[in-house]
Amino acid sequence: MYSFHMPLFFMLAGYIQGMREPFSGGGSYSRYFWRNFFDLYIPCMFFSYLQAFLNFAFFSSSNSLSVHLPSLYHILTIPFLGFLNYWFLSALFFVKCIHLVFECFVKREGINSTFWIILFILINFTGLKLPVFVTRFSLGLYFHSGYIIKRRNFYTD
Repeated sequence: MYSFHMPLFFMLAGYIQGMREPFSGGGSYSRYFWRNFFDLYIPCMFFSYLQAFLNFAFFSSSNSLSVHLPSLYHILTIPFLGFLNYWFLSALFFVKCIHLVFECFVKREGINSTFWIILFILINFTGLKLPVFVTRFSLGLYFHSGYIIKRRNFYTD
């Protein structure tokens, strides 16, 4: 599932992002961030903490499913990793934030593309032991690819 569905999800998210008007300055940067914060990140955090609480409340140590009990580490890393099933929402939020920085402050598309390609190679092919939070940024290449496809209108009439 992760090798096909998650890249496709991120590519579609980038494609949809490409449908929006490019940033022109002013307050649009902060509006974009806060809109994504409230539309994507807050629901991710709500459901992540809710699921962590329900796992804690309903799985006892005698239950065979107790392996899903959240540890203190899981509780503290939820803002960066999401909880279990919601990891991709937090990853999408942070990828969109990095995309926002590049679109706002680095106007050359080639630099943005190069960043995502280098990051993808470093994460997937160098064998570096990186935190899980960082490894999820490799999906940013798919987000950026979907964005470029829409912006260049490769597949439109």
